[in-house]
Amino acid sequence: MKAPIPDNEQARLAALYQYQILDTVAEVLFDDFTHLASQICGMPIALISLIDHDRQWFKSKLGLESSETPRDQAFCAHAILNPDQPLIVEDATADVRFADNPLVTGDTNIRFYGGFPLVTPDDFAIGTLCVIDQKPRTLMPEQEAALKMLSRQVISQLELRLKLQEIEERTKDLEQANGIINCLNEKLAAENIRMGAELSVAQKIQMMILPKVGELELIPELDVAAYMEPAAEVGGDYYDVIYHDGRVKIAIGDVTGHGLSSGIIMLMAQTAVRTLIGAGETNPVKFLGAVNQTLYDNAHRMDSCKNMTLTILEYANQTLRVSGQHEEIIIVRRDGSLERLDTMDLGFPLGLELDIDAFIGEAVIDLQPDDLVLLYTDGIPEATNSENQFYGLERMCAIAQKYHHLSATDVCKAVIKDVMHFIGQQKIYDDITLIILKQR
Repeated sequence: MKAPIPDNEQARLAALYQYQILDTVAEVLFDDFTHLASQICGMPIALISLIDHDRQWFKSKLGLESSETPRDQAFCAHAILNPDQPLIVEDATADVRFADNPLVTGDTNIRFYGGFPLVTPDDFAIGTLCVIDQKPRTLMPEQEAALKMLSRQVISQLELRLKLQEIEERTKDLEQANGIINCLNEKLAAENIRMGAELSVAQKIQMMILPKVGELELIPELDVAAYMEPAAEVGGDYYDVIYHDGRVKIAIGDVTGHGLSSGIIMLMAQTAVRTLIGAGETNPVKFLGAVNQTLYDNAHRMDSCKNMTLTILEYANQTLRVSGQHEEIIIVRRDGSLERLDTMDLGFPLGLELDIDAFIGEAVIDLQPDDLVLLYTDGIPEATNSENQFYGLERMCAIAQKYHHLSATDVCKAVIKDVMHFIGQQKIYDDITLIILKQR
């Protein structure tokens, strides 16, 4: 019996096609899922089946030679009709839907079928993870539970592929922009004109992508203030504060060196971070790993040795989860006591190595009302005065403790005022960036 076409067929096919997975080569990652499904259930056949317009195509297959079958013969075409439940057929010869199916009466000789729908985040069933046997069988509850988890992991891998494709497409545009800028630079007649134009572009890039005050004021549980002062010789400071789906994501980082190339690397990081946040990625290893891969690939294409420190903080319910290597995080508690969190063991500089997953860790900061958190770049502790003395971290901590009872904006102003007073008429050699978070 041919399965009916779902009411949302056009939207379902669009959801499938967005992954660009059909007719791709076999991949070990997906083959691991089918091998594991086969071992869990003790069945000779396991498939990752995707239901196209008129066929079912197998991204991974174990125990079956053909790479696709007509849709009107597909058990999986029935399984996707009810995305919330697996389709279990214990004996296909006793089921009127399948008794005369060529896959039952022919050499394939299907008797048992267990199909677990692959459901996208938008609730479209695009296929199944299924196990098949040539004799009647049943599944134990724990086997069903395991296959449901595996089907969710298949979708997670498809989503991760999609996110990486989106990042690659966005970074291609950035590469083209970088190429145009480099071409224009070559045409500038004098070195001083070229440098002036380069610094102006880099400064504009930095300032254009900063979060607006109105965005920060929309965050209900946190009082947030931020400040950035680009240096005379532009560096690659980056920060962002994003309120998305009830969670707050804060990013702060610093690209090595100065000039336009540092600004371009910073912009690539900002694009990758916002893309991953918009896609709902919350796993810190996958998140920072994807940003690192983007920077690593593009830095090599640019023949650049730039790298970047980056810390990502996720806030929800009075808790900050911290991942990635950058400067120390300063916490001033409500009673004025000071805590310092070293991020050295939470990550690795981005863009140096292709795979940094093993270096990524996570720390948790629990906040109480009126607790204060300071995030900053090295432009503050390494700011120098006319006597070549460093401002230092201890001085910033002392100012934060002195004014911790004030609003985030007032604390931010107090720290920056003290830094600028210390610098005096001295040239600012590095960007100065400061973010103040205060638990409401």
